Amino acid sequence: MTYRHPLSGTGRSFPRCEKHWERRLRRQDEINRRYPVTPPRDWSPLDAGEAWDENDY
Repeated sequence: MTYRHPLSGTGRSFPRCEKHWERRLRRQDEINRRYPVTPPRDWSPLDAGEAWDENDY
């Protein structure tokens, strides 16, 4: 097991074996696809009155 860099932004490292590290990397890829940094081209704040990020308030 090796302590791995945190991917969640918590700043806390966890010991993970290769199998579980690969699983965590796949999960992070899923999260990144679901919640991209920039909004999709067809997204509009007028649709639901929401902001994409906290800078839009």
